[in-house]
Amino acid sequence: MKSLHKLVVVTFVIGATACVADTEPKTEELRYAGTFRVTELVYLPMGTSSASLFGKITIPSSLAPAMSVGDCNYYTGPLGGGITQGPITVTGLAEPVVVEPESYINGTFYESYLSENIVPDGAVVTAELADIGVSAVAVAPEPLASVVLPELVSRSTPVTLTWAAGGADEVAVALSVSGLGTNESIACWTADTGSYTIGLDVLSLLQIEASQATLRIGRRNRGSTASVDADLELNLVLESAAFRSVTLQ
Repeated sequence: MKSLHKLVVVTFVIGATACVADTEPKTEELRYAGTFRVTELVYLPMGTSSASLFGKITIPSSLAPAMSVGDCNYYTGPLGGGITQGPITVTGLAEPVVVEPESYINGTFYESYLSENIVPDGAVVTAELADIGVSAVAVAPEPLASVVLPELVSRSTPVTLTWAAGGADEVAVALSVSGLGTNESIACWTADTGSYTIGLDVLSLLQIEASQATLRIGRRNRGSTASVDADLELNLVLESAAFRSVTLQ
């Protein structure tokens, strides 16, 4: 995957962007949900890039947002961790990746920086939790191109992002703000049409009085497997993303 452009996703958020939750798993009956995101990420306007894998396994109720408006969720507070189900192995990339879970004060995460261009164009990627015998498969999306993210975000004016339209499963847009000892984020999901506007009703959810924020866009394809035996739904997200720091008014 080259260009504006690279991104791999597993349910963790990476790099210099703030952590933003993914949509809630669909299988409410299962006890656990694991989401792993492989992301190739470009920092605008510099054009520097990185790749990473991020994920966690937790109970679905812990992923619920503080509030929802239309296609957008509002999250506040630190990102909570989860549990371990052994290492995650990801194949189908330029090289196989094995990530061991790491424990932190707020729980367990899976996280690793990856080599650039590690996701081949159109790659069929598999993520497997071998210890419990569950795997999920997703196809790498076309790299993002022609991304335009505004330098200024006003709480009193709708915010529009544009990109070259594609055929991915979804596009995720996030606006994240940090304050003294806390953080909050808005996460929205839309079709890969080439344009998305964050409305005033969504921007009004932000409470932190800050002058800087992070604006992020990610083109995503997903794969999911629900295992009754493991009592877990495993979600794999492959993502091509871009972000920038913005002035917040």
